[in-house]
Amino acid sequence: MSVSSPGPLCEELGLYGEMLLLDSIELTDPIDQEKITKGVIFELSQFRKSHLVSWNTFYTWMKSICPGSSLPKLPALKSYIYRIETKIKQLKRNHCDEEIKSIIKKPFLKECQQPNDSTLTVDREKVSSTTKQNWPYETEVLTSVNKSLACELVTVQNALTLQEAKTDDLTTKLSKLSIRNTNKKLKRRDEKILELKDQVKVNEKLQQGLNKATARVKSYQYKLGVSKGKCDTISEKCDQLESIAQGLKKDMVSFKQSLKESENGYRRLFERLQELEFHTFETKEHQKKYLDNIRACCIELLSLNVGINNVEPVIRSVLKHIASFEIKELPHPTTLTRMYSEMKGLACQQLNEELKKGDNLILHSDGTSKYGQHFYSFQLSTPDSTYSLGLTEMLSGSATQVLSTFQQILYDLELTSQSGSSHVILSKIKNTMSDRHIVEKNFNSLLQSYRMEVLPSVVDNWAELGEGEQQGISTLNNFFCGLHLLVGMADVASSTLLQWELTRFEGAVGAAAHFGSTTRQSESGIVRLVRTACKALCKHGSEQSGVYQPFTAFLATNGINKNPLVSFQGNRFNIVFYDAGALYYISEQVVSFFNDVWQTPNQLLKAVHSDIRVPELVAGCRALGLINKVITGPLWRVLESDNVTILEMNMYFDVLITKLDVWAQDASKLLEGDAELYADYPPTKDEIWYYLIASTDHDATTQELLQVLCSAFSALLSRLVQDHLPGGAYCNPSAELTHETKSVSKTNVVSE
Repeated sequence: MSVSSPGPLCEELGLYGEMLLLDSIELTDPIDQEKITKGVIFELSQFRKSHLVSWNTFYTWMKSICPGSSLPKLPALKSYIYRIETKIKQLKRNHCDEEIKSIIKKPFLKECQQPNDSTLTVDREKVSSTTKQNWPYETEVLTSVNKSLACELVTVQNALTLQEAKTDDLTTKLSKLSIRNTNKKLKRRDEKILELKDQVKVNEKLQQGLNKATARVKSYQYKLGVSKGKCDTISEKCDQLESIAQGLKKDMVSFKQSLKESENGYRRLFERLQELEFHTFETKEHQKKYLDNIRACCIELLSLNVGINNVEPVIRSVLKHIASFEIKELPHPTTLTRMYSEMKGLACQQLNEELKKGDNLILHSDGTSKYGQHFYSFQLSTPDSTYSLGLTEMLSGSATQVLSTFQQILYDLELTSQSGSSHVILSKIKNTMSDRHIVEKNFNSLLQSYRMEVLPSVVDNWAELGEGEQQGISTLNNFFCGLHLLVGMADVASSTLLQWELTRFEGAVGAAAHFGSTTRQSESGIVRLVRTACKALCKHGSEQSGVYQPFTAFLATNGINKNPLVSFQGNRFNIVFYDAGALYYISEQVVSFFNDVWQTPNQLLKAVHSDIRVPELVAGCRALGLINKVITGPLWRVLESDNVTILEMNMYFDVLITKLDVWAQDASKLLEGDAELYADYPPTKDEIWYYLIASTDHDATTQELLQVLCSAFSALLSRLVQDHLPGGAYCNPSAELTHETKSVSKTNVVSE
């Protein structure tokens, strides 16, 4: 297997990957030390990381490449190289290509070599000669400084003479003062001070007395307030006790009446028990039809999915073990079968009553086929509730057959009500919600035509209405399930990745290279890796070939307490994108598990082991995981939010396609974790998120895949949601359209 090149700069110097991985480096010609630039050192460092080479071996490379150079010690060398890597990576993120080119051209050895002690030796003769040359100049400078100091000395002497004159003046004035007068003044001052001190003591005593009196007054005022509060509280309690006493009197009268009624009820129950002990429990009225309570019990048991043959045993068992008596006759299974018709009639009657109250009804529909049989379900939604019209088997899955089935359901509803009720319900249907299957689209067209035929018989004064009014009443608002967009995006992602792989690889890789015809030729290797990994490693995967429990235990020993993978079974929407991110998060553990812990004894585990070691397939898993976090995940949360209406999705779809177009040109922000689809629905930032945005050696491949997928998604969604985009049917809704569609759900989950 060939070894990758360290880089173009190393190749120019004759340094190749095979040469570096040998025990010793033998150069045909010595390398010019000036050509060993920072770019060469950066390429060698990246090569060391990608091939897991130790620092000691790297140091040996440097000694072989730079013979005779004084290299710093290994710790210092590592520090120099780390600063170079950090600077270049920072400039790459900021797209500073010119600065990167400038840095990688700078020689490396000049900055990291230690200085020679010989360069620090002082040339004493040179210094001496220099000093002699500068002697006249220095003499002139010293003379100038001496003159300046002499001037300052004269100034200081003048100031000292002036200060001595002032001192003599003050001494003369002091001699004129009389010591006797001064002593008298001091004596009078001391007497005044003593007098004031006595007065202060008197004032302090008076102030203390005043403070004590004030404190006593405040205490009496507080006690008075407390006493008033207690009086008020006692008065209120007295009033409450009086009202309670009156209430107790009334309750006593009521209790006596209830006690009397209870005694009468007990007496009646006792008499009834005596009757049950000695008389037969009747289940029919005049031996003709079953009593209403028996019929209600049977209908409720049937609605709880109790089998027809088990209704009678259930009733008998309950009466025997709880009420302790036997019952003679109960409805036969044949009779219970007829009760199903009664239950359907009651349900139809309820639907007639409820649906006639509502306006702007929403019709949900969806079809499926099982074992050659075609089934179709219909639901009608009002702003408050959703009612099921049933699951009906059809002869075929054509749009004409679907319309015929729906007409039959409306006819059954009309049988339990007055004539024309089905047409009234049909006229109230204003919106439809389904998937984008061609049968559903054709059914919507046929339904609108059928509805236009019925409306003249339901709407008053139809003929007098204008053409615009008739068109507004007869038009149906056809909407499609938003969650099916995620399914379409997954399908487009698979086909797009397959085309990318065909151009990327010359032949089959991974499991396709090992097993060939046993793999799905129409499935991309990236999607194959996600699907087979989930089948082998997650819960509810393959019973025969899966290793869910050993792998989950292995994850726990590596600090991952929960297996993040989810089974494809039972999960249709967004599962490929979610599981791809989860698989990328544990990709290193998967490789270690198969290499060190668990062998691959079957084809499934061998396929996973083969695919997980292809870097491009792992990079594809990372791209799909980022799409889940930034695009499909937030879109799903918007679609399931009750705070966003179907017409408010116009803005969200427009933002989605605009940002997809931007990321299709440059997905660097998407790769680095700086992208955000909706500000009110940000990405979920968990441990998987931070692992997805961490930089790797395959960032370029991941970014390329993100740009290819975003371009494909933009083309798909521009076609599927064109009615909600500028120029579409629902782009600028009127107030009437907004009112008609305010209760329309954004998905068709109720019918799925």
